[in-house]
Amino acid sequence: MNITFITSTFPTPSQLQLNALYSWGLAQIPVVVAGRLDDPPKLIARFPNVVHVPKTRTAWDMGVLSGAPLVKDIIANSLPLVQTQMVGLINADILIKEDFKDVMERVVSKHGCNIFLSGPRYDIAGNVTISTPDVLRMQFKTNRQHPDTSGDIFISSKSNFEALAKEMPDFFLGRLLWDNWIHLWFSKKGIPCFNTNPLLPTFHQSHDYSHISGELTKDPAVQHNLSIPCDRSNILKLNKWPSVTV
Repeated sequence: MNITFITSTFPTPSQLQLNALYSWGLAQIPVVVAGRLDDPPKLIARFPNVVHVPKTRTAWDMGVLSGAPLVKDIIANSLPLVQTQMVGLINADILIKEDFKDVMERVVSKHGCNIFLSGPRYDIAGNVTISTPDVLRMQFKTNRQHPDTSGDIFISSKSNFEALAKEMPDFFLGRLLWDNWIHLWFSKKGIPCFNTNPLLPTFHQSHDYSHISGELTKDPAVQHNLSIPCDRSNILKLNKWPSVTV
């Protein structure tokens, strides 16, 4: 094992999140799920590669009317359970291919651990229950690439994530800008940044945004994130980064 995923799901994971957990388990990647779960034993029994960290602050804890978790808490509270050199912070509805871990081993063998990987996702249909490898593979056949200023996976060494969590502002997950801040942080640190595509593609299952309170920019957690100083004039385009090689 050379990489562990860190993520945060809904208290009762949606079908899309269960699909993602299935794909990560198929790739034999250990996973830390941070934040409140309604039935942790049930989830862990279904996905034995999962461990759970319940103590993670949310927007509610910080006086903002939203249940969105704090990104730096997801990272900092999960890292003590990580036993691999590399960490992948990943959104909870993202599918990966079965060879992800094997490709990562070759990437680390060539480039070492002091690197950063992210990339624009591929958007796919999200109305399928995935419980077999064949159904998972079928989902990858029709996709389109998302704009390249945002990411859904962020890969680097455990030590780099420890440093990042100490410097990260109080961004809430899934509410704009937090991913751009992570990209800029690694870039400004001079850590070699690579595009995950085409070797390590990520696939986002389409869904609605019922977890957002009304119009996106009026959601309290979105407004909170937008109030945090961030160099929006320098949001990075991930397709300009070199593609990672093995």
